[in-house]
Order: sequence, then C-alpha cells, then structure tokens
Amino acid sequence: MASELCKTISEAKLERHKNLFLNYRNLHNFPLELLKDEGLQYLERLYMKRNSLTTLPENLAQKLPNLVELYLHSNNIVVVPEAIGSLVKLQFLDLSDNALEIVCPEIGRLRSLRHLRLANNQLKYLPAGEGIRAVTNGSGLKLNLYVYLRCTLQFCDLKKRLMQVNFRAEWAGGLLSSVLYSAKHTLCLTNKKS
Repeated sequence: MASELCKTISEAKLERHKNLFLNYRNLHNFPLELLKDEGLQYLERLYMKRNSLTTLPENLAQKLPNLVELYLHSNNIVVVPEAIGSLVKLQFLDLSDNALEIVCPEIGRLRSLRHLRLANNQLKYLPAGEGIRAVTNGSGLKLNLYVYLRCTLQFCDLKKRLMQVNFRAEWAGGLLSSVLYSAKHTLCLTNKKS
C-alpha cells in the first residue's frame, strides 16, 4: 500500500495534477510524500475522505499553497492546526464526520472560504469574537454549518455566539431554525424568537 501511495503522489507531482484522490486508503498519518521538497504546488483539490487521520501538518499551507478544496470528512481529526488560516485560496473545507470539539479561530482568516462543513463532530462551541465573525462576514460566504448537534453541544453558547455576530436577520433566523430542527430530538428545544 505504501509503495502504491508513493507512486500516486510522485505521479501527481511529476504531471502537475490539480486533483489528488487519496480516499479510502486507511491512512493514519498525513502522507509525508505530499510535503516533501516543494510539495504539490499545483494541487487545487485534495480528497482524503474515509481515512483514519487524527491531525493535519502545520506546514500544509506552505507545501500546498494553491488548495481551493480540501475534503477531510470521515476521519478522526480532533484538532485543526492554526496554520489552516494560511490557505488563502481555500474555498471549500469539509471537516464533517470527525472528532472536532472546537473550531479554531484561525479559520476566520480564510477570506476565500465559501463552504465549511462541520456536520457530525463533537462540537461544544464555535470560536469567539473575530474568528466566527470573519468566517460569517466573508464576501459571498455560504457557511454550510451542518452542525447536527449532539448532546455535548451547549446550545445556549451556540445561540449566544450566533447572536453576537452581526448576521443578516433572515440568515440567522434560518440557521437557528435548522439548528433547532436538527437538535429537537436530542435536546428537546423549541424555536423561540429572540
């Protein structure tokens, strides 16, 4: 498996691939071959779904500077490094179905981000202050906060954070309705207008 992985990555480097598919490879660590030398400077889309990754490398943005889409769903990622905020071209980030408990505030530095998927994690709260404000106020951002709440999520904290951010009223109301709908069976909440 390791030699096949090395061959796939070497070929992608040599041929300057824009897309790289490393799904379903039972990877427990981020492949160092992706980060060697210059990395994959031309890579725009990296698919690493359904592996067993627990973390991401700190030098990800340095070695893969042109990433536009990063698919990391269905792994075991607990922490996203602060360096994620340096992926300045990133428009789509899928971190759903991982083990995240918090979203690092550095995600707020992703000014090109249009889609952020966080479904089925163990989120307890969203970043305070500038982190979430920057994400939600991004130009044309459609924040796909597919947060299917679990019992560990503190709804009061989520609602408070959403209300602290200066959203358009209809967007905030729609998101809260979705959150309440997703949570009604686990948290027994009702949709009250605030």
